[in-house]
Amino acid sequence: MSKMSGDELAVLRKTWDIYITDMATNGCDAFIRLFDENPTFRAWFPKMVGELRDNPAVIRNAESDFLFISGLIDNYIEQDKGEARKNLAKWSGCHHKNNVTAEMLGKFRDVLLDELKIKLGPEVMDEATNSTWAKFFETVMASIYH
Repeated sequence: MSKMSGDELAVLRKTWDIYITDMATNGCDAFIRLFDENPTFRAWFPKMVGELRDNPAVIRNAESDFLFISGLIDNYIEQDKGEARKNLAKWSGCHHKNNVTAEMLGKFRDVLLDELKIKLGPEVMDEATNSTWAKFFETVMASIYH
C-alpha cells in the first residue's frame, strides 16, 4: 500500500461519500458510459441485458464495486494493511480469473474519475483531488497487476 497522507485520505473519503449517496444512478451512469466507450466489455457482464438505466443487474454490480472501493478507502484510513491486502487479493483473483487486464481496469478507472468530475464538479474535483484519486487507483492497480 502506498503512503497516502491523512489529508489525501480525507479527500478520498469526502468525495467518495458524496458520489455514492446516489449509488444506483451514478453506478448506472458509470457502467453505461463504460459500455458505450468499450462495447466488448459487455461480454463480461452477461446478466446485464436490455436497457441499462435502472437495470437491477447493473445496480447490483455497481453497488458491489462501489462498496468494494469504499472498503479499500476505509482500509487506508484505518491503516489496516492486512485487510487491504486481503481485499485486493480477492479483487485480483476475480479479475485474473475473468481475464480482466490492467488496460481494461484502467478504462474503468478513467470512466470513474470522469464521472466523479462530472457529478461533483470542478469545485470539488480540483487538481489536488484528481491527483489524490489518481494516486489511489495507481496503488490499487499496482497491487492487482504486480
